[in-house]
Amino acid sequence: MAQTTLRRPRPRHAWPAIGLALSAMALAACSSSPASTNPTSTSSPFSPPTTASAASDQLCSLVNAADVRTIFGAAARAPYVIQHGTVTTCSFLAPNHGVAVSVHFDTGANSASFASEKAVFVTDGESLVAVTRLGDESFGATAASGQKTVSSVVVRKGTTEVAVTAPAPLSQVHSLVAQIVPKL
Repeated sequence: MAQTTLRRPRPRHAWPAIGLALSAMALAACSSSPASTNPTSTSSPFSPPTTASAASDQLCSLVNAADVRTIFGAAARAPYVIQHGTVTTCSFLAPNHGVAVSVHFDTGANSASFASEKAVFVTDGESLVAVTRLGDESFGATAASGQKTVSSVVVRKGTTEVAVTAPAPLSQVHSLVAQIVPKL
């Protein structure tokens, strides 16, 4: 079975750390310990991503493995949490260590950063669709990745941006985001 690679929104300020974040996520996929056992640490914009802090754990608690199973019909472990500056990534891994669902929170978002985020999807050639009634601004995107379609829904509510990406139909990704946004 070919492994699906998830493309995720990349906040402009996180570009230098993308390689480090991907390395950390790959190591996380090999780890059998849940995120709650990771040490707490802090991060500066120029340091590598760190494991979960109390604030990032709180964000990731807005969605859980049971939600992922219910909406996507896929088994998922508790999220592996990585924090880098204002961005927290909660990766729900499938039992085979593949990423089932990726949820990203950026607590430093604004209209300009959201527009930049949207532009990345356009530049990457992804098909954008309007998503209404979620937050202050929102959009959905789909892209072919191997034999699967990878869907993302990105929403900004106040200064928090939530982006959910999964190898699933856009409607399923939207359902998960619709559960998260009211909790912000």
